[in-house]
Amino acid sequence: MAAPSNGIRTTTRCSTPAALKGPSPLAFGCLNEDRYGAFEQTDCARPHTFEYVGSWTAPGTSYADAGRDEDGVHAKCRILVARYAKVPVDGVLRYRTGTSYLVPSAEAWARGDRGIRCFYWSGGTKVTRSIKGGGTKALPVR
Repeated sequence: MAAPSNGIRTTTRCSTPAALKGPSPLAFGCLNEDRYGAFEQTDCARPHTFEYVGSWTAPGTSYADAGRDEDGVHAKCRILVARYAKVPVDGVLRYRTGTSYLVPSAEAWARGDRGIRCFYWSGGTKVTRSIKGGGTKALPVR
């Protein structure tokens, strides 16, 4: 194993899917914000306010424009939350979930990464289980 300058150890004996099973610095999972607003991983059974639900690919747009349409980005992320949690994509979806998102860095964008990472956001209420597949019980209308 080699340790590149960023401190992350890599290996050629492990596939990416295998690396994403269980706790991993490569997987977002359930999260909280630290006092600086950075995400910190946590077990989904522990109190948390965010959960990674998936990514969508931004269309051919500039990096500067990627996150400018915040309402549009949140709308696309809500659809990913609905699919992840197995709730309907309907007129009350926005009352079931908040969302947060991350846009790739300018450097990653320049290399072709257009993946907008989407997160369920509980609105500040601590939850103690994953919303994955939880349906309307996990995401009731608030």
